[in-house]
Amino acid sequence: MKHLLSAFLFVAIISLTNAQSIAPQGGGALPALPHDEISQEQYAAMRSDVQHNIEVLSAQGKLVPAQQKTEALALEFPLAWNAGFSGYNFYGISNFADHNTAFPGALLDWNCGARTYDTDAGYNHQGIDYFLWPFSWKMMQEEQVQIVAAAPGMIVARYDGNFDQNCAFNPGSWNAVFVRHDDGSTAWYGHMKNGSVTAKGLGDFVETGEYLGLVGSSGNSTGPHLHFELYDADGALMDPNSGACNEWNDESWWADQKPYIDPEINKLQTHFAPPTFPPCPEVEITNESNTFNVGDVCYFALYAKDLSSTDLCHLKITRADGSVWYEWDFYQPADYFSASYWYWFYTIPEDVPEGVWTWSAELAGKYYEHQFIVGDMPVDVHENGSYTSVNAYFQNNSLQLQLSSSIEQQSQIAIIDAMGRMVAEKSTILQMGDNLITIPCETLSSGIYFIRILNSTTGATTTIPVCKQF
Repeated sequence: MKHLLSAFLFVAIISLTNAQSIAPQGGGALPALPHDEISQEQYAAMRSDVQHNIEVLSAQGKLVPAQQKTEALALEFPLAWNAGFSGYNFYGISNFADHNTAFPGALLDWNCGARTYDTDAGYNHQGIDYFLWPFSWKMMQEEQVQIVAAAPGMIVARYDGNFDQNCAFNPGSWNAVFVRHDDGSTAWYGHMKNGSVTAKGLGDFVETGEYLGLVGSSGNSTGPHLHFELYDADGALMDPNSGACNEWNDESWWADQKPYIDPEINKLQTHFAPPTFPPCPEVEITNESNTFNVGDVCYFALYAKDLSSTDLCHLKITRADGSVWYEWDFYQPADYFSASYWYWFYTIPEDVPEGVWTWSAELAGKYYEHQFIVGDMPVDVHENGSYTSVNAYFQNNSLQLQLSSSIEQQSQIAIIDAMGRMVAEKSTILQMGDNLITIPCETLSSGIYFIRILNSTTGATTTIPVCKQF
């Protein structure tokens, strides 16, 4: 089997070298896009709660009468990275609101397409579903993405404490926040993670971009996503997107409406084995790695949203010395996927330059990259024999640096990014023996960093590479 794999890899490498385009060796569409269903009874109960709370808050003088609406509400995007996480993108859209109230199978979204759904029971999807991608259950477990207020307003209803790992339609209740804006319109934010709902209560104000909760799969939901639903001051369902087949409202309610099809690469990653997507709600097994030695098989994966067969992805693997190892073009072998992933795998050969390599892609004029280490990357020590061991790793949004020193010394520790910029530092006195130094770094994105340890007395430095990944 080992010989067969080697032969296959050799043929693949020769083919890649001579070809401008190559099909992926694995991947495909996200196995299942999240859906939801809200029953008429649930809708009635929630509308009743909202109306009752508005009447109470108005009687208390907390809620002023709705202002005259002179223009469309300028909604901002309702999701954001949580503290300590960053990347190119974290979501896709599985469904818009259904503008055709007939059912079943009578579908019409705001752009005259069919990116929506209805059910045999008569439910027409009434909001926008933003699902996490890639590795939605892992992202939910690690609380990577937060739901934020799309516009300022007052909380007029909130639910929490409900189970949040649902995988199929069910009669359960969701965790959600309802925000009334000054013009009398109301936004619903649903399916939040249990226990994550903002501590603010009824009558409290939230500003645009303020934390409301975390993405989950509570209530009638088949996977982690935000269901965003919007109503005007008269209680009529709105679609914030402006389009030829939206007869509910004439103009967009977004400050900056995104394109109907918006191809992007959410993530580039290297793996020691292909990722696996177990049955819902088990957490995905990513098999990620940012360090490889010669002879290792490395999987080069991209994770995209809204990719079509006509979208050109220009892919490249660059060695540590800046020379190109492989370079090719890729077109997705399917007309369209809301979310898809594709990978290629190759063996790291002998006699290659050690150091930081780059796996990169270009799509629709945007450049993406992921850095990884090839080789042993020994510690770079200059005129310094005082350390008997040095180890560094990222954990819980901080750098953990383990040092065994033969002497007591004043040291300056810096975190340097791949562009040579210092992104964090700390002064400390290293004690003789074992030391553990923690440097907070919540804002750092994933990638390769270099830890530079400066002996303030002698000027000697020690530098080691370390990977930060999610």
